[in-house]
Amino acid sequence: MKKLVLVVCLLMAGRVWALDLNGYLKTDWRMRVDGSGQFTYNENDFDLKLKSALGSGASAFADLELKNIGFSTTTNLYSLSLYDKTRVGPWTLELKEGYLDLTGFLLKGLDLRIGKQRLTWGTADRLNPTDNINPLDFSDITDLGKRLGTNSIKATYYLGDCYFQGVYVPVFVPAVLPSDYQSMYPFPAGIPLSDTLVLPTTNFTNSMFALKAGGRIFGFDSSISYFYGFDNIPAQKELTYVMPTGTLAGLGVKLEYPKIQTIGLDAAGSIGDVGIWAEIGYTIPEKFDTIAYIISPLPSSNTGTLLQNPYTKFTIGADYTFPVVGIYANIQYCHGFFDERANDIRDYLVAEVERKFFSDKLKIALAGFLEMDFRGGAHFFPSFAFYPEISYYPFEATEILLGAYFLDSWENGKFYLSRTSDEMYLKIKYSF
Repeated sequence: MKKLVLVVCLLMAGRVWALDLNGYLKTDWRMRVDGSGQFTYNENDFDLKLKSALGSGASAFADLELKNIGFSTTTNLYSLSLYDKTRVGPWTLELKEGYLDLTGFLLKGLDLRIGKQRLTWGTADRLNPTDNINPLDFSDITDLGKRLGTNSIKATYYLGDCYFQGVYVPVFVPAVLPSDYQSMYPFPAGIPLSDTLVLPTTNFTNSMFALKAGGRIFGFDSSISYFYGFDNIPAQKELTYVMPTGTLAGLGVKLEYPKIQTIGLDAAGSIGDVGIWAEIGYTIPEKFDTIAYIISPLPSSNTGTLLQNPYTKFTIGADYTFPVVGIYANIQYCHGFFDERANDIRDYLVAEVERKFFSDKLKIALAGFLEMDFRGGAHFFPSFAFYPEISYYPFEATEILLGAYFLDSWENGKFYLSRTSDEMYLKIKYSF
């Protein structure tokens, strides 16, 4: 109830203090397409953005999301009778961003932003190997590349057409994993599993830093960047195999977050009517050793190294709108997905085409991933993902979207463990 009162007070404050208010209402339903008719996702959002000028050179911004997500979890009559209805209709209130902007702080050309913020680095479309400051948010598989805001301080100094930026993140925040996180950690099926996650301690030595310099070079917006911090997706540090009779009866996993440094380069511009971009991240990991314990009549252990040598991820892409037929096309070649490191890095072809009809009231879009194996495996295309969507705009600021995603994979493909999770979805959104 206190969360709802807070939202109401903010709406009233918007009228009293002349805040700029905008946001959206959204409904999102999803269902399996395997014939079961099972609903897998139920979300209703109210997102509110507030911005106000506090005075000369100062302004504040906040992005609040009131979300009703999930399904009823009640298992008895007592929980149905509670005044607290979160078991019947689960909901959360999240501060997605909330920061203070100071323009011309101490000297002309120096801007400061303090608070929870989303810092978007890189020029590629969603698949950004240099975008490491904010943790990934995999809670919505249809919104790849989504990231969480992070409490940080960003200082940007503008000098002519160039800029220099520094970022300090005092406390590490981990990524939100997808509901089928098992696909990222292929543990043996049918075996009892216990896992322990160790976060970096909240002290200054584990703070994260980033630097960036950019400008316009030969007609392209370009930048060079450096990041020092942690990979926001955990890696297996210890494995304990319980084998009392020589057969695996249980598995224990301890996961930690590797420390990394990433040097990045990116550029974006156009050649004629074709937009092009390129982004590369060269990552230097701190040595990350692993150990496996075997608990059996004859206990043993084995050590190894998961990360040690530098590795590279990159994305190059282009987009173009064909003038005669009005078809927009976007294609990218990606070396390295979000959760891939070192020897596990794979290659993908990512493409999207869309066409609008009836004075832009109807849009049909087709998007997909195609994994490519250049290592001489059994299948050159080990897996693929396909996303068809139809969007209809009946009124201004109103969108009705019907879509689906289909995954398939050979045994060693990227989407092998998720190949049976095909879904269709309906999203309705009104922006104000």
